[in-house]
Amino acid sequence: MINIDFQKTFKCICQLDICEDVAGIETKMILLTIVLLTGVTADIQGNWTAVKPAVDLETTPLEIKTNSTLGSGDEVEVYFYNSQGEVAGRVWIYFSSTPQYLLYWCSSSTNFTSNLPAAVDKVWRISLNRTSGIRLQIHCNDVEVLNFLLSDDTCLNYSYWRKYWSRDVEKIAFSAGDAASDYYRLYQQGKGNLI
Repeated sequence: MINIDFQKTFKCICQLDICEDVAGIETKMILLTIVLLTGVTADIQGNWTAVKPAVDLETTPLEIKTNSTLGSGDEVEVYFYNSQGEVAGRVWIYFSSTPQYLLYWCSSSTNFTSNLPAAVDKVWRISLNRTSGIRLQIHCNDVEVLNFLLSDDTCLNYSYWRKYWSRDVEKIAFSAGDAASDYYRLYQQGKGNLI
């Protein structure tokens, strides 16, 4: 069990600094997960407020900013949770020399079939569409790079995929091993770019 000094922890987040190493994992990543799972956020001055509204990837996609280079081995790893804290999906993007994605409980590591934009600074937009099945879409710098329909045919080796991916997404968290994600926000069309 990891014991965290929350007073010191919150100060670290507010200063956007890494204060210490806890059991080999950067405190910043642990705290980001804690902050996201508890639904709390801070502004630069350290004022804490409840996140409003909750995440809903069907109506408001998630944007993640990265500046990792292909071949770096960095990865984006974001978990989705419902309001009860049950896993509702998980997306992994791997910056290998040939970039790959993985949809947990559905696919194995797979090369993107579309070319990613060449810019190092990337904004990934992840959304769910359930109008006809369960479809996960990923855009990179406004270019669609994945449009994946989850089904018994596409999640061939995972008979339990629907258990996770059919849950409503209301919370997110980033893995402690996620070295690529620099920033995140809920998508706001016409409100400017994270780059």
